[in-house]
Amino acid sequence: MILIQKYGGNTLSNAEKIKGIAKRIKAQKTNFESMIVVVSAMGSTTDELVELAKAITNHPNRREYDMLVSAGERVSMSLLSMSLNDIDCPAVSFTGSQAGIMTNSDFGEARIQEIKPIRINAELGRGQVVVLAGFQGVNPETKDVTTLGRGGSDTTAVAMTAHFKAKRCEILKDIQAVMSADPSIEKSAIPIDTMSHKELRAMTYWGAEFLHYRAAELASALEIDIFFGPADNMNAKGTLVTRSQDMYENPEVFAITSHERVMKIELPNISLKTSMKRLTQSTEAPTPQILDIHTKENSTEVLITGSNETLQSKLKEIKAYGECIDEDGYSTVTAICRGGMGTDFPQKMVTLLETAQIHPTQILFDSNGVSFLIKSENREKAIQALHSLIQK
Repeated sequence: MILIQKYGGNTLSNAEKIKGIAKRIKAQKTNFESMIVVVSAMGSTTDELVELAKAITNHPNRREYDMLVSAGERVSMSLLSMSLNDIDCPAVSFTGSQAGIMTNSDFGEARIQEIKPIRINAELGRGQVVVLAGFQGVNPETKDVTTLGRGGSDTTAVAMTAHFKAKRCEILKDIQAVMSADPSIEKSAIPIDTMSHKELRAMTYWGAEFLHYRAAELASALEIDIFFGPADNMNAKGTLVTRSQDMYENPEVFAITSHERVMKIELPNISLKTSMKRLTQSTEAPTPQILDIHTKENSTEVLITGSNETLQSKLKEIKAYGECIDEDGYSTVTAICRGGMGTDFPQKMVTLLETAQIHPTQILFDSNGVSFLIKSENREKAIQALHSLIQK
């Protein structure tokens, strides 16, 4: 039996934490034939590397950018492997390319095409714990290092779980469980014990940051169970994502999520087809997450989100094509539902927001809930207002 784990960057932020994780891995290794451990970069390492790039240029070459930001995970993997070997738990570390993670050529947002884990299989056969640098792979044609997008270590772990047919993937962070809202904003947020793959996709698509939304898509498509829990407590209840539990029609709001920064872009005097091409086809800027598209006569209005680097690069690229009207300073706040959408939910939500003197500029409906486009200064207040719908 094999165990796949992924450790978040905050759990690896210093030497003492790395040593603590090594002890946990050694203790768990006794219960499994094999272990693969995927690591993120230590603490704020990736942010620091991004700032270094900005100090050099506002428009870094995407190949070189991937080469730079992939370095953080290599530091984590080697230090954790050293720590494991130091406590007599044989381990070996691999980069994405050494691990056989083959991707396409989209620097900054590469997608995994195939996994050829020849070296991983050999070391697992020798009883070694394999420590992998998450977030990265290699283009087999050019041999260039690629990265999977911010949060891509999650995708590495889920992909490994699928390939090795592990029972589940463990995502271990500095949280006790997935919460009903960001607890730094809503103090009464409660832990979520279980959720379905559909609910996982909805939460991550609409801004929850406990898992990269591409990893959620992959887990959902392959029905991979995921456990979320703390790195410093092996006995925590945590949150389990598994196959849907029958609820029939018992609708409830169970989580409030948010995208902190959303940009509205209007592309006048061009077709929808051309607008989509400008948004998604590029060799210079990563593709942002598209939240909504609204077409008018001879123009297209789009809501996009993503990292600051992605939004800035894409906006610059779009403006190079021609006229573009952009508005910043928006956020989305979403009430995620399970058991169907209650017929009275939208009215209750609008009433709560208006009582808090928040007036959405746009409302988006889908089968998983209701999303409100609001001014960013009202984001925290909106999260708190909508969280009152969650039954404690």
